[in-house]
This record gives sequence, structure tokens and C-alpha cells, in this order.
Amino acid sequence: MEEVERRLQWLAAMICMPTWSAALWYVVARTEASGFELDLQADRSMRDASPDAMRRIAKAMNDPALACAWRLLALRPTHPSTEIDAVVAGARALMSVAEGDVTHALARLRLWSAVGRGERTADLGDFFRTAGDEKQAPRAVPLCIEMLEHDRWDEAFSWLTAQTRRLTAELKIGDCPTPERDRKKQRTLIERYAELLFSQGQDWTGDLALAWLMLACDPEVPESFNFVLPPLRWLLDRVPAPRRKAHLLERLEIWWRAARGEWAGAIEPVSIFRVAERETTGDFDDEGIPPDPAPPRKPSPAPGVVVMPGKSAEERGLPLAWRDLRDERLPFVLCDDAARVRKALREEYPHANREIDILTQDLRDGQPVRMRPTLLVSPEAGMGKSRLVGRFAELLGGDMYVYRFDGAASRDGAYSGFPKGWSSAQPSVPARAIMMSRIANPIAFVDEIDRAGESTYNGNLWSAMLPFLEVTTSRRYREVGIDAELDLSHVLHFSTANSVEKLPSQLRDRFRVIRMPSPTLAHLPALAALIMKELASEGDRRFDEPLATDELHNIGPVWKRERFSMRKLKRLIEATLEARDTCAVRH
Repeated sequence: MEEVERRLQWLAAMICMPTWSAALWYVVARTEASGFELDLQADRSMRDASPDAMRRIAKAMNDPALACAWRLLALRPTHPSTEIDAVVAGARALMSVAEGDVTHALARLRLWSAVGRGERTADLGDFFRTAGDEKQAPRAVPLCIEMLEHDRWDEAFSWLTAQTRRLTAELKIGDCPTPERDRKKQRTLIERYAELLFSQGQDWTGDLALAWLMLACDPEVPESFNFVLPPLRWLLDRVPAPRRKAHLLERLEIWWRAARGEWAGAIEPVSIFRVAERETTGDFDDEGIPPDPAPPRKPSPAPGVVVMPGKSAEERGLPLAWRDLRDERLPFVLCDDAARVRKALREEYPHANREIDILTQDLRDGQPVRMRPTLLVSPEAGMGKSRLVGRFAELLGGDMYVYRFDGAASRDGAYSGFPKGWSSAQPSVPARAIMMSRIANPIAFVDEIDRAGESTYNGNLWSAMLPFLEVTTSRRYREVGIDAELDLSHVLHFSTANSVEKLPSQLRDRFRVIRMPSPTLAHLPALAALIMKELASEGDRRFDEPLATDELHNIGPVWKRERFSMRKLKRLIEATLEARDTCAVRH
């Protein structure tokens, strides 16, 4: 029964993960630990993260909790409500037999069902993120007490990191400590972070701080337990379930024994979580306790890359803002659901469905966003090309960053930066995008590239862009603005133009050119409805009635004379609404 309870508590923790990506890494780590072989890439991301692939994994699982976790990961808000209800009902049935505190998990599952029924809108198509934004039920058992139930240090670290990021998102106190192989360094990082949490002066941040200090407890250093044990014993009185309380007291007694130095002379490094698990389950070897593999072991890292290798960037000469990027592994923005991104863009651009399919064809579920350099072209201005780039980034997730560069105002080679010795020294646009976003694959967006200056006296935009559009040259690009070598090969490149005639052939050849068609009067009702929705989100138009048929008939001919410009259509609709308001006041 204790093993069943541990698995259910693990499933509850998975349901409470802040994002789909975090939940995926949590489940992948648990699945691999169970001995099941997954098809992973070198960066630890799944080769196939589609819903069908995850359902197949779920069917192959013998562990009901793991199988349920994979079925939950396979769900998308766009799936039929019957499918969402069935999977959520299965998870709630498992949670119903748990003796421990699963109120947060059950509250989140209720929200999943509401999304499936259309009563809630899923934030960016992510059940986990949407549920995390909702106010949850009060926690019956403190986080630090729940820490006693973990069997491994790395599992406890991963779980606590996810909980901390969810709870402290609004505090702006910086990210959690990262796992370190050096135990002394690890203890120092944790103690500093705990002090920061204690300084917030709230009960729940004190609970978090105590949970982090538990990770710094080392059986080889008995005094490291002195601070955490008295408050843990006092907090155990809050546990409502008698059986769970008895189990936790048994675990806590092992921590007291460690504080008395029982494992201080261990031949190999030991983990208090592993010790407590072995002692309380009876699986104990008198010759010593096997340590956690490579303690403390990092949980499976999210996909990322070192953009600035330290050997190619001397710290002494780097500008201050760039120094912390040396040897820093920057994360990728992952594509959670390519089908959802494609569907949303097709709805917003009903006249360009084929072009949207081409734009999104490189996206893969669960993998870093990678795309060929893309040039959006339409013969008329105001067709929504720039907006399309922005919406594409928004739909990929809140972490995706767009650095916009005004091509029409460019008269030199500033795109590639200026040398360090100059008073106007600065790095290139792709490098600035990485520095400002702290991700490896931001979007470098050049708007109106065809209007850039053609003179080469001080260099020009078109020549400056060329090295960044080839993987071979951008992977080891020497940034003259900071005198360092960077890997810029993962940056996504977008540009817009009304014509490609002026662009040099060597630049055109490096772009995938997508020619955006103009909408027609047949698309007016759908586009008008989308603009009305956009206006409602921007201001006080939430309660406006949809445009009437006669209003659309009046807008149509004027819009046609404006060559079906999306920008002009928005202005026409705004003018129509203002006229409607004026008439309402008169009557």
C-alpha cells in the first residue's frame, strides 16, 4: 500500500507541474527510472512527442500512475471533450484512493474538464499552464512535509523546483538553485536561496525555504539536520490522515538518526532520501547504502545549447551584460502543439491557409522550434505580414521573443554590429535577441527588408544579413561588438517585403519565400469577426454586438477600393463602431 501511495503522490505532483514541457521532462525521468526505454534524441527531447506516440507509450506501461501520466500528456485542448473527460475521469479515479493530500491535483483536473467542455479557454493550448494560473485549493500538508515522502534526492529536487517556480512566479526573486556535483557548493546555493525565501516574511515562503534546506541535509554532515528537524516535527501535527502521519513519522525518525551521526562514516556518499526509503521499506544492506547515481544528479535537462563557449570569449574583455552568458546553457523554446498553432493561424488568415501550412511545416511537437529563414511577401502594404510574425511567436508560447529591426530605416550594416573599439560598438541583431531573451532560438525579425538602403558605402542591411542565414557561418560567428565567438545558428529569421525584385539574388536564395495572397470579399465576415474580437481584447469593445449584415455590405465596397488591406479593414470597422455609438446617443 505504501508503494501505491508513493506512486499516486508522484502522479499528483506531475499534474501540478507548471507547464506541459516541465511535466514531460518529469514523466520522462520517471519512465526511464522504471526501466522502460524511450526513443530520445541526444538533447534528451523525445523524437516523437505527438499525442499518438504518447498514447502508445501509455498502453505499454504496467504502472497505472505512469500510464495515466502519459495519457494526460497526450491530451490537447483541441481534442474532443469526450476524450478529455475520459482521461481526466481516469486520473481522478486514481487520485480518489490516495490517502495523502491531493487537493491541488484534483482542483487542476476539474479545470481540465472545464476546458474540455468549453467553459474555460486554455492558455496557449497548455492544460498545465492554464491550471497553474487558477487559484488552487489551500494545501492541507506543507511542502516540506511532503518532501519526506520522496525516495531520491534528484526526484525531490525536480519536484520542489517545479513547485517553487509555480508559487513564486509573481515574487520576482530569481530562479531556483541548479543541481551541482560539488555538495559543498550545492549546500551554499541552497542556503542563500532559503534566506531569500525567509526574507519574504510569509508563512508559505517559510515553508518553501524549509523544504529547500532539507535538500542541503547530508548524512555525512550530521549538523546539517539541526535547523530543519524541530520545525518538521511540529508541522507533522498538521497531517490529517493517521496512516500517512504514521508513515511520515517513521521517515522523520530516520532523519533524526542521521542527525545523531549514524551514517557519518559511510564509505560512499549517501542520500538521506535514499536512506529513509531503504530503512522504512526493510530493503537495507548492513554493508552500506548504495548512493544515488552520481549524486547529486541533475534531472534530465531541458533542451538547450551553450551559445557563448568560455574558451572563445575572454571574460576580462566582455561587457558586463554579457559575462553571465559564458558557458551558460540557454534553453530552447519548444513547440508544445504544432497542430494548435497551425489551426489558430488558419482561422485568423482564412485567405492564406496553404501559406500557413508552409510556414508551420517545420514545427514538431515537443521539440525545439526550428525554421528555415522565411520571407513573407505581398504586393500591397497592410496585409498583416508583420502581425503574422507576432501571432506566430505568441502561439508558440510566452517565452518566444521577437527582436524587430526596421529595414526601411536601415542605411548601413548595423545589423551585423559595430566593432568593439568604436564609440558606437554593439553586437549583431541576432546576438542582441539572444542576450535580451536568454533563450537560444529567439526570432530576429526584419520588417520591410525591401526598403533598406542600397548604398554600400557604410555597408548595407542585405550584405550584413548573409552570414546569419547560413548554419555553417552562424554556428561560429565572431561578434566584433563584444569580441567573442557565438553560436547563432538556432536563431529564427523572419523578414517581410512588398517585392523581392530589389533584393540581391544571394539574399533571396537564402530565404524561403512565402507569397501571401490578398483576401477577398468572401473572407470579410470571418476577418471582421476576428478584428471585433481583437478590439474587444484591447479596450472597451467587449460588449459590442457583432457587425450586422448591412454594416458588412457598407464596409465591403470601401475595403475593395482600399485593395483589401487588413490595416484599412480594421480602421473601417472602428469607424463603423464609432458611427454606431453616435447613432445610439442620438436616439
